[in-house]
Amino acid sequence: METANYADIHGYDSLWSADHMVGISPTTWDSFSVWSLLSAFAVKTRNVLLGSSVTDACRMSPAVLSQIAMTIDNMSGGRFVLGIGTGEGQNTLPYGVLCDHPVVRLREMIEIVKKLLSEDNVTYKGKCYSVQKASINPKPVGGKRPPIWIASNSTRTMKMTGILGDGWLPMAIKYTPDTYGNGLEKIRSVAKTAGRDPDAIEPALFIHTAISDDYDSARKVMEDAGRLMFLVWGPERFEEMGVGTDESFHSERLIFDKPMARRLAEVLPKLPVEPIHKYLVFGTPDNCIEGFERYAKAGVKHFVVILFAPPAQYKKSLQLFTEKVLAHFKGS
Repeated sequence: METANYADIHGYDSLWSADHMVGISPTTWDSFSVWSLLSAFAVKTRNVLLGSSVTDACRMSPAVLSQIAMTIDNMSGGRFVLGIGTGEGQNTLPYGVLCDHPVVRLREMIEIVKKLLSEDNVTYKGKCYSVQKASINPKPVGGKRPPIWIASNSTRTMKMTGILGDGWLPMAIKYTPDTYGNGLEKIRSVAKTAGRDPDAIEPALFIHTAISDDYDSARKVMEDAGRLMFLVWGPERFEEMGVGTDESFHSERLIFDKPMARRLAEVLPKLPVEPIHKYLVFGTPDNCIEGFERYAKAGVKHFVVILFAPPAQYKKSLQLFTEKVLAHFKGS
């Protein structure tokens, strides 16, 4: 809650919380409910947008998700953003959650949620989800549906973003500034073909970073954490270097438990760091400003920043990021 209040009074535009059943770490798997956290943030903050980064289309019905979105939107005075994607193995496989046809599920979930948050007596029959004469009330604040930002990286989900999304929220692990710009143009082209205003889709980016007055300190933090991020979500970056990775580590199949923790402890230190240096932003404040500016020039208008730091150094890192990096972009 302390971090939420800090963000609210220090000029941040939004505050996001991950929707995971387990934490993404080789050793610590703690993870609170995103919906409980966002509800608390809704009543304790006044300015920031509140977002899920991101929920999936597998663990609840469209009706339940619609009711949650409506509730947090009302509690926050219309500040909720629904971030959503296809889902990940660590949040579904151990818990018996069915997540077949993930792209179809995502499309149907978004279509039903949109209808339930803006219409009454909704009937929709899909392959994975259906509703019959369903309604969710009260409606969101001012009758305006919360925006839906899609965490899309594949050709199919990026096309979906152009047709259905209010925002695009991919991971920087998947995109250099150049490839981000190309992806954004594709999404805007799809939107235009669909008769939508391409500029109405918010170009966002989910990006991991580390900051310190000492470059090597930030580099070490980023390399240690970044190897796991790429192993889970961007194994193709290692494969491009000729370093193969076991598919059981990848996000679709990964299950965190003690045997997996032992395997990760053996594998992670051996992975190359080159992808981390190419795709992620870290270092001194000037290094970070330069890295974020490259993505901003490629079209990013909203950064969802995950700040890595040792627990004892987190407040100091957040303050440094706020006073140097955020202040630079707010002042420019």
